Amino acid sequence: MRAFIPNPSFIAELEVDPETVKVFEDAADAVAEEANLLRHRFMREDGAVLARNESSRIHMDVYVVNVDPGGHMDEWGSVNNEAYAPLRTAVGNVGLQFAPTSKPA
Repeated sequence: MRAFIPNPSFIAELEVDPETVKVFEDAADAVAEEANLLRHRFMREDGAVLARNESSRIHMDVYVVNVDPGGHMDEWGSVNNEAYAPLRTAVGNVGLQFAPTSKPA
């Protein structure tokens, strides 16, 4: 039996694979669609949450973003407003897991 040798470029290969990118695009679209259904009644009605693919030939970047000017208040709340969290809730509703991380330094 031969020992397993990990592929050091596995992640880089996945990031440029069109099928892998499509899976992430579909997941981002589903989250954006669900978040727009969950949006607070004061959020814009014209699709405040949308999926963006800014992938290149060498790196995959698929995002779900809230473009409403007050979207951060809706998502995270404030002293005077409770967090409504349409993006984080939408992630769980479509069967994915939200794993928060801090911003890189």
